[in-house]
Amino acid sequence: MSTVRRRWQGSVWLCAAAMSAGMGQSLIAQADPALIDLVVKPGTPLRVALDDRVVVKRAGQTITGMIVEPVYAYDRIAIPVGTKVTGHIAKLEPPPKIARVSAYLNGDFTPFRRVTLQFDSLLLDGRSTPIETVVTGSVENVQRLVAGGPASSKKGAARTEIDRAREEIEHQVKGAISSVTQPGRMGRLKEMLIHQLPYHPQRLIKGTVFVAELTSPLSRGAVVPIEDASAGAPPASILNARLITALDSSKTPRESPVTAVLTAPLFSADHQLVLPEGTELKGTVTFSRQARHFHRNGQLRFLIERVEMPERSAEPMLASLYSVQTASSARLAVDDEGGVAATNSKARFVAPALAILAMSTVADPQGAEDAGDVTGTSASIGKAGSRTFTGFLGLGVAGAVLSHFSKPVAIGLGAVGVVHTVYSSVFAKGQEVSLPASTPIQVQLAAGPAASP
Repeated sequence: MSTVRRRWQGSVWLCAAAMSAGMGQSLIAQADPALIDLVVKPGTPLRVALDDRVVVKRAGQTITGMIVEPVYAYDRIAIPVGTKVTGHIAKLEPPPKIARVSAYLNGDFTPFRRVTLQFDSLLLDGRSTPIETVVTGSVENVQRLVAGGPASSKKGAARTEIDRAREEIEHQVKGAISSVTQPGRMGRLKEMLIHQLPYHPQRLIKGTVFVAELTSPLSRGAVVPIEDASAGAPPASILNARLITALDSSKTPRESPVTAVLTAPLFSADHQLVLPEGTELKGTVTFSRQARHFHRNGQLRFLIERVEMPERSAEPMLASLYSVQTASSARLAVDDEGGVAATNSKARFVAPALAILAMSTVADPQGAEDAGDVTGTSASIGKAGSRTFTGFLGLGVAGAVLSHFSKPVAIGLGAVGVVHTVYSSVFAKGQEVSLPASTPIQVQLAAGPAASP
């Protein structure tokens, strides 16, 4: 009887322990919401700016830079701005023969080698974290073009919420991009003059932003996700994204599909999650015009029409382009309706005017003679300067030297320079609007009902 009682008591204790353990696990599950893994997915671009000028010497040469745009994973920052990045020159390749011949004709006898970079590690939380990347592009002198221009230019106008949001975004972008000081006007002029020398070192400019796509995932641990919003996004919200579809006014016709992906989560006014990072934005090109001769430039416009997230059906969302990040040399402008157009330089007629003036000076039969002229010192100096200038327009630095060997050579090089500058400044085809894949953009939600997912 005692044996049966002991077995019965043991069974009771086991059942009680099991019930207690089950209740404990249930309470823990209720107290701790499900965690999510913060993972930066393969294909995510890191925007890395060189923190110093690099003179290209050899493959394997170490390079350093820093992250200039935050990288998000789901609902929070995974790689903050200012994170140090280390890499190396992976490969140096000679330029194509056509590029070499073109460089020689322009008086450049040290044409650049094609440089392939690779970034290998990030300094996160005080530790070096290895990464695997492939560099897909680079941009010098980065700028962000905002629709309608800076809000500060609206002197005397009422400051709306959109104006204040615009100023805040411009301040944030300026701070991120200028975290690595880029060359000013004098620095760019110096680089241009060095580049014009027949023999010069190949250099990567400080502040150049490289797009390095991750080829393997980067885990940043597990976190409790931010609560999903019950309401939609506030009207006129601005979303940070990057293009998946490359757009070009010469190749992308009207009604072509456009895909972008959010690079930062969108929150409601009370900081609840509306759209996580990685949400796809789908849209359509609504206007496209190719560039034409006489410097009529290309134009492009598109609209975002819906959002798509995993395990959810597509939902309507109307948004237009608010800003785009590009090189200053691209000479693009964004209008108030989100259209992008290339712009012409206001100084494009200066070169042909100077070329014609210098050509007329060199060809003037009443000017100082080529040799033995000791009376017209000022005229001789002026003619020598004109020869140098016409030769430079015709064949670069080499032409500037050759133009002093004889007057016919100077006139011939001057004629080439005049034809080239007049054609390129007046008759040539305008510039296309080109937005490569991974171009950082911002889109602004419409104020209507379709704005809220």
